[in-house]
Amino acid sequence: MLWRTLAILAVLYTILFGPLAALVYWDSKRSGIHGPAKWAGFVFLTGLLGLVLYISDKDDEFHDPDDADPFSLPGTPPAGAADSDDSTEAVGTDTDHSS
Repeated sequence: MLWRTLAILAVLYTILFGPLAALVYWDSKRSGIHGPAKWAGFVFLTGLLGLVLYISDKDDEFHDPDDADPFSLPGTPPAGAADSDDSTEAVGTDTDHSS
């Protein structure tokens, strides 16, 4: 009875994660990600965790972290760029000298 249950679970696992691994192989080959067979096998063996890691790695392959600057807002100059505008004043300085 135990062997029959394990066999049914193995067949269900293969039916569920076999096509998923095939899709990962196809997608990684189409996207040019290194090691499509490695990723397909990893997803087949680890299930949904492997799929999440594949999607995360795929995102890292296409988005260079050097492009993003976490210290500047969109449309503003990059952090560390010299201000050419002399009209800005430091906070807390007294500019009215007519006392």
